[in-house]
Amino acid sequence: MDDVANIGLPQPQHQGRLDVVGTIGCKDVTPTNDDFEQAQFTVLQNMTYKVIHMSPTNVDADVIRLGYRPRRVLQYQGYDINGYTFYTKQQDDKSTVQNSRVTLIATTTDSSRMTIVKNSYYGVVDEIWELDYTSVVIPLLKCKWVDNTRGVKVDSDGFTCVNLSTNGYLSDPFILAKQATQVFYVKDPKDKRWHIVLQCKRSIVGVDDVFDEDEYNKFDELPPFSIGVQSTDDVLSDTLYLRFDHQEGHED
Repeated sequence: MDDVANIGLPQPQHQGRLDVVGTIGCKDVTPTNDDFEQAQFTVLQNMTYKVIHMSPTNVDADVIRLGYRPRRVLQYQGYDINGYTFYTKQQDDKSTVQNSRVTLIATTTDSSRMTIVKNSYYGVVDEIWELDYTSVVIPLLKCKWVDNTRGVKVDSDGFTCVNLSTNGYLSDPFILAKQATQVFYVKDPKDKRWHIVLQCKRSIVGVDDVFDEDEYNKFDELPPFSIGVQSTDDVLSDTLYLRFDHQEGHED
């Protein structure tokens, strides 16, 4: 019959959220040269591992394509990825929910001791980009990052707290969206300058055959509150994501 929807299973509310999809406010943009170079550097930096393990005579076509400027750059106000819905800060300000807070666990190197130090970085999403290389589309988050030296602490109760008025790593604002984990920031009632970091779980029920979120997450549990994530060291080896420009963190 015309104008009658097919009968079948209802489409899940979060269909596709474990994939990547822009959801709000798509527009073509022409970024400044500085912004583009920072974004392109982030993409290439994260291709290092793949490239060095390829045969010189068998380089992936997608890797070659990433060496050129993308054919277009899109910006979104909302994006579904990793089981999270991310908003920009601008979109968050229009919403009753908080979706623009983000954390990244990155590794830095201590070349003098040949060790890897893992650090957590905390920020707010300013912009969401898609770099379209024709055969590959790469989403990035451009964030305002809290300065780990002045703006991150663990309080006497073991909660990680951030001071959002500090602003660090201005030359390195981008991360791959797939590296992002969503968090919440709640004002510390004892000191309004600080926010307590709360972990959140992904909204994935009904997505990619996931029907029990607790069962899905049991191998990757996050505490309900952030209990002072400590830096850790490993012996230096091949790794996918390395940062050589920051020296925060300590050795256990």
